Amino acid sequence: REAMRILESQGLLEISQGKLPRVLPPNTQVVIDGLSTLMERSSATLLDVLEVRRPVEIEAAVLAAERATDEHLRQMSEANEALAKAQTIEAQILADMRFHKIVAEATGNPVFAIVLDVLAQFLFESRRKTLKQSGAKVALRHHRQLLKAIQERDLTKARQAAADGMRQTEADLKREAKQSAKRKRSPRRR
Repeated sequence: REAMRILESQGLLEISQGKLPRVLPPNTQVVIDGLSTLMERSSATLLDVLEVRRPVEIEAAVLAAERATDEHLRQMSEANEALAKAQTIEAQILADMRFHKIVAEATGNPVFAIVLDVLAQFLFESRRKTLKQSGAKVALRHHRQLLKAIQERDLTKARQAAADGMRQTEADLKREAKQSAKRKRSPRRR
């Protein structure tokens, strides 16, 4: 019984009174919750998260250029259209994240999508800051370059486009961190 309770608390098993225990399908939420708690209690910054994202997203771009299906390409184009039309920062963030999720899925390796799901909370906040710094047009330009490389099956261009996007993100996050620090140091005028 204790083992069953442990498996239930880990999100692996569903136990209902009067029914047989049921093994649950894979769910990243348990990992997300644990990582979220760990990150909140650590001194990790969005720049720290970026150091993990950089190799993951660059490799995902290369593999997507190699493996993407026509359906992936169509969905990436739709995500870019949604980003171009988005009127609110939240809609821009969701379209941006959708594009990157499709790139991850296009790798054909489910671990890329899982990693992005685990980092989603931090990616949402990162994208909020970067879109406020550079705007959706800059993100869209990077997405279009990456999509073009993936459509052309050009692994080198895909790597470069993803690396350029990561450099832009890093610059935006550093600029935002400086502005935030400056705001904290400046006394408020009344």
